[in-house]
Amino acid sequence: MSNLSRPPYGDKDFSGRAWQKWFSSVQELLAPIASGGLFPWSAISKLGSNLTDLATRRHNDLQNIQGGLVNDYYHLKGADYLDLTDGGNSALHYHATDRDLANSTGLAKSIKYNTSPTVTPVVGETYWNAADDTLNIQHSGGVTQQVGLETYYLANNNTGGAIANGVCVGFGGSAGGYVDAMPYIADGTMPSLYSMGITTEAIANGSRGRVTAFGHVRDIDTTGTPYGEVWAVGDILYASPTVAGDLTNIKPTVPNLVVPIAAVLTVDATAGVILVRPTQTLQLYYGSFLCTGNPTAPAANTAYTVSFDTTVASSGIVIGGTTSQLIFSNSGQYEISASFQAIKTSASLGYMWTWVKVNGTDVANSATRTTLSGSNAEAVITRAILLTLQATDYVELCYAADNTASSLQTVASTAFAPQAPAVVVSISQVNQ
Repeated sequence: MSNLSRPPYGDKDFSGRAWQKWFSSVQELLAPIASGGLFPWSAISKLGSNLTDLATRRHNDLQNIQGGLVNDYYHLKGADYLDLTDGGNSALHYHATDRDLANSTGLAKSIKYNTSPTVTPVVGETYWNAADDTLNIQHSGGVTQQVGLETYYLANNNTGGAIANGVCVGFGGSAGGYVDAMPYIADGTMPSLYSMGITTEAIANGSRGRVTAFGHVRDIDTTGTPYGEVWAVGDILYASPTVAGDLTNIKPTVPNLVVPIAAVLTVDATAGVILVRPTQTLQLYYGSFLCTGNPTAPAANTAYTVSFDTTVASSGIVIGGTTSQLIFSNSGQYEISASFQAIKTSASLGYMWTWVKVNGTDVANSATRTTLSGSNAEAVITRAILLTLQATDYVELCYAADNTASSLQTVASTAFAPQAPAVVVSISQVNQ
């Protein structure tokens, strides 16, 4: 109190004049309060304090009184006090274990989810899926992933048009570090290894979306009607060999590829479900070719190559370069089986040789020698050989005779039997 002197501590006689004078000054100072007046703020000594003013405030107004540093507040309501002292979590208080977990820079031991949630999922949210007994991850594009039950590719659509949900797609290149997806067709123009899976969302041109490599694709038409078929639960679905991106429950046949993609789980026009599990087997190539002419040996002991004029079936092997060259588009190990129908018109003993060349070079130990004895002697010469070839290699079948009366002959069809070509070669890839 700025107008009150210090008590006379040195005088031990409280009834003496010094103390009586001090008591009188105290009474004068307190007189306004005793009579119901106000104690003046100016009468209070503020020495040693940072207080300079005190406004009239209600209790609740003290909530906003700041103390200490900026945003420090020192006054609490009763409810706030209970929040801090009742031991439960609240807006102002949480348990030490919760605090330590929130502030931890280590690894969380576990996360417990509500196993019966009612949620409207948003992108980036995870929540428990009681039906599938796993977690759901909500992705963009309306895609919900069941953790552990589904695997996706994140793929570009650079096809120039939209790719719908539920389309069978395959590898079409890459851009920006992501695979390009394009509608897959199993007619042999795209290798079976290029098959990827089924889109699980519509992917606009120039954008990126998800392709299911394993797991469920939902909310598609699984009646088969869009494909002119009738599907049933349990049907195996194959990549279509006729329409890119389509599926079929009819197993394709050669020369088309057999690429199993999915199985039907639920049949419905709008809420159908399939299980995607592409079976990506190594594609094996093959060919069957004929010579239906009558190749001769104009000079004895001279090598000639067989010219082919008919392709019965082929995949990855073609007649090209010259008509004698069978060109292989893919590397691998191939079994080559050939038959030659030989004839000799003279009575003398004669021999015919047959063998194989690769890229114009004789293949060691590939030759056979057949004896043709007597006039109009005939023989069918067969040979099978395994060759390991590289892409663009070509194979030729060769023959030679020690006389000019020997040749290869095509026998015309009869009323009871078809034509017998002079040379037949069948090629099958047995290993990649």
